[in-house]
Amino acid sequence: MKTRIAHFNLLLLGLLALTLNFSCKKDDANPAKEFFSDNGHVFTYKLDGDDIVFNLDVLSDRTLGLLGTYPDIDIYRLYVDVDNNGVVDKDIDLMFSLGESGTCMVTLVDEFSTSACSYPETVNGTRSFGKTGNSSTPHTSFKVSIPKTMLSKSTKANVVVHLFDSATSWSYFPSGESLFDKTFELSL
Repeated sequence: MKTRIAHFNLLLLGLLALTLNFSCKKDDANPAKEFFSDNGHVFTYKLDGDDIVFNLDVLSDRTLGLLGTYPDIDIYRLYVDVDNNGVVDKDIDLMFSLGESGTCMVTLVDEFSTSACSYPETVNGTRSFGKTGNSSTPHTSFKVSIPKTMLSKSTKANVVVHLFDSATSWSYFPSGESLFDKTFELSL
């Protein structure tokens, strides 16, 4: 009887090891791709099924501006040039940011105005403060998952990131003359 239990336990351990090995290999098949990095920031994106997951590490932000109200809060804005034409198109191009009820999505009316927030169930985001794979020093980071179909109708997406750090104010990545003058082009 003890021999059967020992064999059964070995079989379970073998299945567990196989399962862990498979899940690690699946994750390694779509590693995160860095689209911007400097001394204070690391921005990555990762294909996850039908979604794109963005990670915005603000390494330079070592203050916990998570629960305050403007201007004592840390926020991001992820702008998307949906039709990839380099200009803001009314009611086509989008912006995502954390709102009061989750991840807010708005359509751009022009470079400076938007529609009201909607909160699509298919868009999810978080804001956190702590260590990440990019730094062992606690800092602010944002994560947002967006369906590929919202980002672009093609195999690429053009995005711009704006960050507000309660300690330093706004930063723009990349910085251009107009909102979509310069963008990060991401392969989907």
